[in-house]
Amino acid sequence: MMTLDIDTSDSICTGLAKRATNWSRGCVGCLAMVLGLASGVSFGGDPAVMNGSLPDEIQQILTKPRYDGAVWGLRVVDLDSGEVVYDLNSDRQLLIGSVRKLFSVGLALEALGPGYVFRTPVYAQGRIHHGRVLDGDLVLVASGDLAMGGRTNPDGTYAISNFDHNEANALGNAVLTAPDPLGGYAAIAAQVAASGIKRVMGDVIIDDRLFEPFNFRNEFELRPIFVNDDVVDVIMSPGRIGARAAVDWRPHSAALS
Repeated sequence: MMTLDIDTSDSICTGLAKRATNWSRGCVGCLAMVLGLASGVSFGGDPAVMNGSLPDEIQQILTKPRYDGAVWGLRVVDLDSGEVVYDLNSDRQLLIGSVRKLFSVGLALEALGPGYVFRTPVYAQGRIHHGRVLDGDLVLVASGDLAMGGRTNPDGTYAISNFDHNEANALGNAVLTAPDPLGGYAAIAAQVAASGIKRVMGDVIIDDRLFEPFNFRNEFELRPIFVNDDVVDVIMSPGRIGARAAVDWRPHSAALS
């Protein structure tokens, strides 16, 4: 048995860090969004907010008329001293929105570091004849790189749009990113070929036992590996008047016919 240590060259942590950096460029608005979804109690001019230690710019956002009836929770701690800078209902149980993903992303960045790169092992089970033909199976072991290199721009940055393709059905629109959604798999195939294996007589097997799949938003099963985020992008464009619309999709696969 031989092992290929495949580098998918797609650091999810780096990509998330870059995305978080982009979010922070509108820091006041971003913080208001976070606070609005991490909710606690209605204040609408609450002196505890108005006279607290929050910057005026944030207080002005929190007290906008559009947020009348909104509920809030906030705790700010100085990481160096441990001093609680600001606290508002932080011990209250909250039902927060999509922004809760920031907690898991933050923990991943803390544990793995922003430069972490997922490595996907590929095992060849069997003998290689004539230096080119594998008489056996090729096994790819899913290691948690959910993007699999399909979101890597030429400069190494992480490709993502404001209206991402996995929200197309929910939002009614989407902007496709430029990288090939099969880019990560193409890179792995090229590395397998470079190792000397040009043909596989057995099966190509995906070992996805890293964790038990679970349902995500009643839309798909979240697994340790994906192809194109588990979606097929269907692109429909208008044609001439009276003619059929132009229809294309990606990736081209037997998964859609």
